[in-house]
Amino acid sequence: MTCKKCMEEDSYNDWTNYETWLVWTHLFNSKALTKVAARIINNSKCEKVNKIVDTLCNFVCSYVAFDVKDIKSGFRTDLLNATLDRVNWIEIINMIRLKKSN
Repeated sequence: MTCKKCMEEDSYNDWTNYETWLVWTHLFNSKALTKVAARIINNSKCEKVNKIVDTLCNFVCSYVAFDVKDIKSGFRTDLLNATLDRVNWIEIINMIRLKKSN
């Protein structure tokens, strides 16, 4: 049901799309993940946004890959990459910065 809904509309719970909401939800339901994500963003103040996006995306990919057995198999890797490619990382970065300022 979720997949069908995602294909019918782009936005999800006031986020760009389901994938962005999903990453945000999982990142910020864990204090440890929240700290790492915030550290990536806060330690990269002078970095270009693309570098921050790459670093945050690589962290999430590594975290997810750790939980998935045999991540090198094509199907799992393709699903993970397709999902992470749809994430609006800028939106997540901006939300982390907003939460930090509050």
